[in-house]
Amino acid sequence: MLDLNTLTQKYYEVKLLDGSIIHLKHPTQGMLNTMVSFSNIKSSTDNTQVINVLYDLMTRIFNRNTEGVTFTREQIGDMLDIKAAMYVLNDYIHSNFDNLGE
Repeated sequence: MLDLNTLTQKYYEVKLLDGSIIHLKHPTQGMLNTMVSFSNIKSSTDNTQVINVLYDLMTRIFNRNTEGVTFTREQIGDMLDIKAAMYVLNDYIHSNFDNLGE
């Protein structure tokens, strides 16, 4: 029997600056499409729009946590500078694409 519960039990863990750990669920198909197209946006759009798309996406990602914590875009911006946001996004993308092969 195929147990779909086992597919959804792997979460991406992030340790926040206050030391707490949140578990992020896998992205939705729409989020995956946005993440994949983000590289095209980076190379063909002005920096302000890239930053807006990045932080909107990070807010969506962080709000898919199992702890039920809701983050505002402002909180994500205060918590993650641009370098940290890009690092988390890239690692989250790679982690989820690696999981597709399992």
